Amino acid sequence: MPLVNIADKLLSNPSLRKKFEKAYFLYDEYITNLPLKFYYLQARLKNSHKKTILCYPEKPVYYHVLDQICRFSGFTITDRPQKADAVVFFEDTTYRKYDSVIQELVKKYKVINYYCWDISKEHVDEIHNQIFGYGLTINPRHYKKKYIKKGNINSLHNGVIMDQPEDPQPDFVYQLLVNNEINSELVEIRLPIIGNRIPFVYLKHRPIKDRFGSQNNWVKILKTQSVITPHEYKKILEFCDSLGLDCGEIDILRDKNTNRIYIVDANNTPAGPPYQLPLKEYKRALHMMSEAFRQAFL
Repeated sequence: MPLVNIADKLLSNPSLRKKFEKAYFLYDEYITNLPLKFYYLQARLKNSHKKTILCYPEKPVYYHVLDQICRFSGFTITDRPQKADAVVFFEDTTYRKYDSVIQELVKKYKVINYYCWDISKEHVDEIHNQIFGYGLTINPRHYKKKYIKKGNINSLHNGVIMDQPEDPQPDFVYQLLVNNEINSELVEIRLPIIGNRIPFVYLKHRPIKDRFGSQNNWVKILKTQSVITPHEYKKILEFCDSLGLDCGEIDILRDKNTNRIYIVDANNTPAGPPYQLPLKEYKRALHMMSEAFRQAFL
């Protein structure tokens, strides 16, 4: 029996599943998060003035970038409305709902990501088209080349490459197949967006077979200006402003045939940094994002 099937069978037992979940929690708590615990303690001892970041309606968890920035900086995070040094509209979903508490908070504070209500693939490409003058969307009924079909909601990882026309289906988007293959790998550009700054770039190299997944062969941190031109930088910030994204990340593909960049994803509650980074680079990424966060919002 394949190992995956054996694991599924074992985890179908409620008692075994409970033990597995406890073991996984302990692993995350005492192994994965150990560097963050050290950084947090170091920052708390160093900083005399403690900052409080109010995240509402949800509080970020350990894998969210915002949680890691706050821990690295020694900030206290709360989801209980109170006096705070910064307020973030934080809800890990594609479409945000009306919230009366946020409406009251925005009267007193500049609420980070307050205007970022819709990060669906369809809306992202609409904004992209407005700012850049071109986009990804195609008509699958008449398109003659290979194209991509994927879910409109974030984080589904359900994309497929199509080579036949079809009638559009609800909850899916149909987009150009961008040629981002270099040296038998796919290259994706991930940009942290913090205020009006892009502090650095993750250059993610991934296997061709995992185009729509989250597996990376390796990840490198580069200076923004080595990957993005000044004109593109300006356009990207215009895009984020139109989307209402004050703090988050965007994913970009550069088509090697046309050299055009395409923003394929925007996230206001991103996870990361990528686990493929060595500890030294992981710490460097957190340091740059934390400094950018302080300058932009504190």
